[in-house]
Amino acid sequence: MESNVSIDLVDFSGFAAQLRQSGEGAALNDLSVGQLVAIQLLSLPVAAIIPNSLLALGEELGWRGWLLPSLLPLGTWPALLITGALWGFWHAPLMLLGYNFGLTGPSGVILMIIACATFGILIGWLRLRSSSVWPSTIAHGALNAAGGFALLIIDIRSPFDPVSTGPLGWSTWIVIMIVIAALAASGQFSARRLRQR
Repeated sequence: MESNVSIDLVDFSGFAAQLRQSGEGAALNDLSVGQLVAIQLLSLPVAAIIPNSLLALGEELGWRGWLLPSLLPLGTWPALLITGALWGFWHAPLMLLGYNFGLTGPSGVILMIIACATFGILIGWLRLRSSSVWPSTIAHGALNAAGGFALLIIDIRSPFDPVSTGPLGWSTWIVIMIVIAALAASGQFSARRLRQR
């Protein structure tokens, strides 16, 4: 599949087509597609907290509230990577149904493990740096809330490959890894900086 994605910030043609296809095209009679996109974008900060952070709280209490601190005797990096990988594997049933990547075999599970391990380092760092599960919970909620952002701005004629350009795809991993590398280079993962309580 071709992976060159084009965006449409004028007509939002991909989003308009999705609305029509889903039967929600009547919304375009009352508001322009641009207004609907603006409403979606303005609602992201609220949606990151209510309901998404509240829904993510249970996961975060388990993964970063309990498991991550329990694994810290192995070292910060192993604890972050193991917690993230297990978090990804925990999503396996959904991945096998084709969620997130559109793949129904083991490759979807592997991609989710890599995505969660990558995001898990950053989210885990928030947990350790703050000594609270709330920053990681809000980050998790924000990730979930922004999951469909690309679908708001994609051009209708553009291919969309969630493996490369989706919110959990490899292009996002690269950006997150750059952030992690910058944090590591500035000593943000040192035991002195992390409040490991």
